[in-house]
Amino acid sequence: SVFRLLLPVMVGDTPAVPASAAVDIVADAGFEGGGRVLVVDDELTVRTVATRMLEKMGFTVECANDGAVGVAKFAADPAAYDLVLLDLTMPQMNGEQAFHAMRRIRTEVKVVLMSGYSEQEAVRGFVGAGLAGYVHKPFDLASLRTAIRECLAR
Repeated sequence: SVFRLLLPVMVGDTPAVPASAAVDIVADAGFEGGGRVLVVDDELTVRTVATRMLEKMGFTVECANDGAVGVAKFAADPAAYDLVLLDLTMPQMNGEQAFHAMRRIRTEVKVVLMSGYSEQEAVRGFVGAGLAGYVHKPFDLASLRTAIRECLAR
């Protein structure tokens, strides 16, 4: 097979990035985290990528492969975690159940939910429960950094 890709030639100067957008990118890139994060997701790839991103931001990361394991790790030392990054859909114990179990153990724990569903659908079961943030999967470093920065600023 032969594929030929034809792209239009751009005429003129490249459009400038608005100054406000450039400032936001620089501000986010300069964010440095610290502390311990518990990443709870049943997908190894997501746990691995999230761990690398969080470590790049300066966090120490511990992982759990489902909600029940995540709750058990959290219950063993609830004060040790500054933040929980929690998947919504997992076998055995889903994100909503794990969130409520963790909040019974430590009511002020900051939890950022991650899901492939739209934010409106994903956070429906968390309304009024104190969810600290949301990040849409798949996410990149910039969107995760923004979600974490906003969560910790609260």
